Amino acid sequence: QSYHLGIRDVLHARQAPTQPPPWVAFNEVTECMHCHTNFAWNSALANEHSVHRMRDRHNCNKCGLVVCGPCSQHRSPLPEIGAIAKPVRVCDKCYWH
Repeated sequence: QSYHLGIRDVLHARQAPTQPPPWVAFNEVTECMHCHTNFAWNSALANEHSVHRMRDRHNCNKCGLVVCGPCSQHRSPLPEIGAIAKPVRVCDKCYWH
């Protein structure tokens, strides 16, 4: 069944009216492109109080920007790029606009 769901997702993506946006590469940014929290370990290790600020990196499936987990907590179906079967991660700005 999961094989068929995967094939369906590929078909939806190929039939989508628009292509997904190009993603910003993780190695091109050192901070969240929305809240500007630093992703680098060396910044967390320099100060024991900043460890709580460490964030995971994610690409928004709608705009392609690199954002942290708290700035991309929402999921949304994106039929325009073929993401119909299940909602995908989007940044807060794309979710609310």
